[in-house]
Amino acid sequence: VVVSVDYRLAPEHPCPAGLADVTTVVEWTVASADELGVDPAQVGVAGSSAGANLAAMAALRADAAVDIAVLFYPMLDPTLGGASHAEHADAPLLTRADIEWFWRLYRDDGAIPVDDRRLSPLPAAGGGPSSLADSPPTVVVTAGCDPLRDDGARYADALTDAGGTVERRHYPGAPHGFLSLADTVPAAADAWEDLAAAVPARR
Repeated sequence: VVVSVDYRLAPEHPCPAGLADVTTVVEWTVASADELGVDPAQVGVAGSSAGANLAAMAALRADAAVDIAVLFYPMLDPTLGGASHAEHADAPLLTRADIEWFWRLYRDDGAIPVDDRRLSPLPAAGGGPSSLADSPPTVVVTAGCDPLRDDGARYADALTDAGGTVERRHYPGAPHGFLSLADTVPAAADAWEDLAAAVPARR
């Protein structure tokens, strides 16, 4: 069963509107498990890019148990402090300028400071929730030619340091968003097969 969240978007609805929507739906899904025909002990979250940020945050903040989080090339650092932001500033599909613009919109045209704890679970970028120790088992997917590469790598490190269970899947030659190209790029299709095996192994 897949529950797709039509969360509110910036700039009309800056942070924390989207996070509130995703968190509410996670809680609703667990509470509605019987109606949905699912096991409430096996509810997971997943997202890509900015959606992976919301998935990670909701897994930590929801008043419901989340069994697993799967984060595809997550966008987590509003300071753009990772080396990959500079190294792949002009990468295909996503540039540093794009990321700066997205963060500015999500931050209510910059009115929300970069260290606001609602923006990211990454400890180095605002502190995130008080502890990552309660994080569910997490699969973090990163792409080598992605300005967001270090966002995911640093979050995986933080989860490991907090004693969490983390499965890292790194694809060195891939750009941001490459998993959406599975119909035409064999390497992307192979990556989906790899992830299909990794997710149940982490539960």
